Amino acid sequence: MYSDTELVSIDTGSVSEHMHASNASPRPASERGCSEADSLHHMLGGVVRGKVTTLRTPREDDLAFVNSLMADMRVRREGHLWGEPATPATWKERLQEAAKDQRAVVWTVESAGRSVGIVGIRFGHNEPRDSDIERLIIDPGLWGRGLGSDAALALHRYLFDYLEGRGCAVALEPGQL
Repeated sequence: MYSDTELVSIDTGSVSEHMHASNASPRPASERGCSEADSLHHMLGGVVRGKVTTLRTPREDDLAFVNSLMADMRVRREGHLWGEPATPATWKERLQEAAKDQRAVVWTVESAGRSVGIVGIRFGHNEPRDSDIERLIIDPGLWGRGLGSDAALALHRYLFDYLEGRGCAVALEPGQL
């Protein structure tokens, strides 16, 4: 289907189980013999690669970047836990709590070997194939370079082609793409 987006699941540890071949499209849950709930539970997180961006699980060395990103007034969202600056220790706690949530995923967006943004999604309670993109934030200094578009397209392919999602709600700022 899409050879420019590579999907890898860290949770299962088996790339070959989920890919037809190295540059082929991922096999959907139904072809892997998984139920919707099993597919969702085992496929959250991991690494999703677009043409120029990689969505990967956050690392401790991302904490300073996340804090500086949330301190930037161009991306700050007043009243939202993830939209305010905090200490690296607080960000570490927030990311650890997010990692425990079975219906949510947080990724760091990376390009050219450095962190350039953050993505957060939440899956539906009643229908696990429905999702909300809670945040897709690219460093404002890098806006206009297509990084947000590439990350959004890779995320779209992950949600709909790989997890066989049914619907997704998203509200992004115009400068983000």
